[in-house]
Amino acid sequence: GSNAKTGDLHPAGNKAAAEAAEKLSPFVVPAVLGFFRSISLGGRESLQDLLRLLTLWFRHGAHPDVMAALDQGFASVPVGTWLAVIPQVIARLGTGEAAVRVGVLRLLCSIALEHPQAFIYPVTVAASEAQS
Repeated sequence: GSNAKTGDLHPAGNKAAAEAAEKLSPFVVPAVLGFFRSISLGGRESLQDLLRLLTLWFRHGAHPDVMAALDQGFASVPVGTWLAVIPQVIARLGTGEAAVRVGVLRLLCSIALEHPQAFIYPVTVAASEAQS
C-alpha cells in the first residue's frame, strides 16, 4: 500500500530490535560484569572502562539480564567510582527508556548523598545548558 515504507519501520522494526537485544544479551551481560570487575580492580584503564560500561548500560540497560548484572556491579564498586563520569550520567536523565532512567536517578542520588560537593558544578552546567 501507500504506507509500505512507514509500515515497515514500526512493528517489524520493534520486533527486530527485540530479537537483536535477545541475541546480544549473552555477550552484553559478561561484558558488563567484566567491566565492573576491571573497574573494581582500579587499573589505569578505569576511566575508559567506565565509559564503555556506560555505553553498554545506556544501550542495553532495559534488558532484564543486563539490569540484573548492572545491579550486581553497582553493589561491587564504591559510589565514588562514578565521580569522573557525573556529566555523562546526568546527560542520560532524559532518556526515553524508563528502566535506564530509573537506574540513572538511583546512581545520581547515591553520588549526591555521599559526594554532594562533586555534584554542584556538573548540575549547574547541565541546568544552564538546558535553559539555553
